[in-house]
Amino acid sequence: MKSKNWLTKEEIQKIFSYKDMSDKERVLLAILYSCALRVSECTRIKIKDIKRATILEDGVGYISFSEFRESTGKELDKALKELKDKGMKALILDVRYNPGGLLHSAIEVASRFLPDNNLIVYTKSREGNEIKYTSLPLATKYLDIPMVVLINKGSASASEIVAAALRENKRAVLLGETSFGKGSVQTVVPLSDGSALRITTAKYYTPLGNSIHEVGIEPDIVISKETNEEVKEDVFEKLKEDKRSFDYKKDYQIVRAVDLIKGLMVLFKAN
Repeated sequence: MKSKNWLTKEEIQKIFSYKDMSDKERVLLAILYSCALRVSECTRIKIKDIKRATILEDGVGYISFSEFRESTGKELDKALKELKDKGMKALILDVRYNPGGLLHSAIEVASRFLPDNNLIVYTKSREGNEIKYTSLPLATKYLDIPMVVLINKGSASASEIVAAALRENKRAVLLGETSFGKGSVQTVVPLSDGSALRITTAKYYTPLGNSIHEVGIEPDIVISKETNEEVKEDVFEKLKEDKRSFDYKKDYQIVRAVDLIKGLMVLFKAN
């Protein structure tokens, strides 16, 4: 359906038929409504949970996530099947510049690569109460392929949970830069004057008991992207990059991840 960015004649007539409104108020309402239509049209951007899924070289699969949402698990299943059909022997997960998302989505993603009931993350409240989240029993899992997870200072929240869970369960090696460090559970408390207070009621901890909040996740291998090219952190620049053709050899961190995972593939074969 073709989108519109201005009022139709019928809509204008409807606005001016409203009772208990002055002509000035009717004109203002028409202008505001039209502006809202224009803003809605300009900001309607569809972002996929999985930005890219491909085979880089020699059976090395690559999956890049933009965010963790309701449909991420299903999109991941589809991407993994397609890569497996193309001969995937190892996998690089890229959660750089990923701000996070839903906790249960992060658990679903990590569960694809972990045996059932492995600890993924837990929360601890101010009173010391803990809630543990473990890997889910799924029909299809990928437990026998070497993995590398790419992180950087733009990786936060759910991204950090996935990265830490895979590393501390000895399923993946982390490469890149220290992550953002967003690992708190916040509760909004309504106040009598109509405002609200947001307070931290618990924090997220990795399987080995390390706090994520304001600390971040340290990679096993530190590789700064600046060693190869200047980093562009502007969100709109990243969107423009995603639309261009994908040449992973221009991304120094991916190149190093490929080198690393090829070595892991040799070790997996030896074992």
